[in-house]
Amino acid sequence: MKIVNVFLISCIIFISCNENSTENNLDNISLIPFKMNNYWKYNDSKYDSTGNIFISDTIIYKVDIDTIILNQQFFKYDISNFYYTVKEDGIWQYEILGDSVKNCLYLKYPCKIGDTYTFTFGRPNIVTVTSLNEKVTVEAGEFTCIEYHLEYNSVSPYINIYVAPGVGIIKQESFSGTHYSSDYKTGEESLLQYQLN
Repeated sequence: MKIVNVFLISCIIFISCNENSTENNLDNISLIPFKMNNYWKYNDSKYDSTGNIFISDTIIYKVDIDTIILNQQFFKYDISNFYYTVKEDGIWQYEILGDSVKNCLYLKYPCKIGDTYTFTFGRPNIVTVTSLNEKVTVEAGEFTCIEYHLEYNSVSPYINIYVAPGVGIIKQESFSGTHYSSDYKTGEESLLQYQLN
């Protein structure tokens, strides 16, 4: 009975979020459900300047490490050198190089439209939350996503990342140029299938 009540309350909270909301109210849901053996399979396509795909492949991100480092739980994908941890303000990305550790906020969550922060790996990038309920349709289905817009500066290429809370990254698109001028899509990873344990 207790489980049913929790489920009903969760549904009511989820349904009560409307399209005009500027804040997400899914604080109790993990943005990306890091759990051993969860995986996400993507179609990875690269485009030329005329919009034609010149490379297409599949890529699978599988959580294969779940460990505790300095009293903090970390997760790692099998094909990545980065470790991830969930903190109060979102998902943090860590790179461990010998004795040095680099870290930064990767995906802010919970968040609201207009939230801006710096994601620094290699060079500083500005990330802005541009939507909390972007409808994204991919082969794996239709999802309501948070849209994160990442750019180095206003005259450089940019990336849009679409994340469905509780499911993970649904689609990531990279573009040439700037969002202020004519540009074209240079790449896309779109979710084909996933398994959550």
